[in-house]
Amino acid sequence: MSLFYSAGLGGVAIPDGAVHRNPMDEGSGTVAADSVGSNDLSLSGPTWVSGKGNGGFHLSFDGTDDSATYDFVPFTGSANRSFATWVYFDSFDSFEYILDMGDSSGNAGSRWALSSASGDLRFEIEESGETTNLSIPLNQWALVGVALDGSTLGDHLVYLDGSTATLSGTGSVDTGSNTAGLGAKV
Repeated sequence: MSLFYSAGLGGVAIPDGAVHRNPMDEGSGTVAADSVGSNDLSLSGPTWVSGKGNGGFHLSFDGTDDSATYDFVPFTGSANRSFATWVYFDSFDSFEYILDMGDSSGNAGSRWALSSASGDLRFEIEESGETTNLSIPLNQWALVGVALDGSTLGDHLVYLDGSTATLSGTGSVDTGSNTAGLGAKV
């Protein structure tokens, strides 16, 4: 399984109040710079590939041990938040992280994660999660995202290429201040 990320949204305006944005336009190196603040993304293993994003680049993850991490969590507690990125899967394993934020210690509500479960978009709050009916396409770019407007799993909307799924769970959000990452559980 290879997973490709691109944060380039092609001319989409950065919303007021944005905490960070990584356009991934470097094309080489071990850092994807934050164009809004100072929260750069540290890369461990993924390779730069041309062809997607504002600068014409994206990151390719091997699905085994590649990761990209922030040394901060931009939202703690139950603050409203959203995340979006372009992904490209060339195959599906049973479970792959797209975004993982917070604390994987097992504390209820301490982790906020968007993932693929055999190609279906899944969202979790710690170990409580729901797999949606939104299927990520193989071998093509897809825009995925999640937004929280409230403090429980049921207050989340999961997005895939303009389609949404509302979650019905009741787990509460209370992410800690550990780390956030792409492509692996942090």
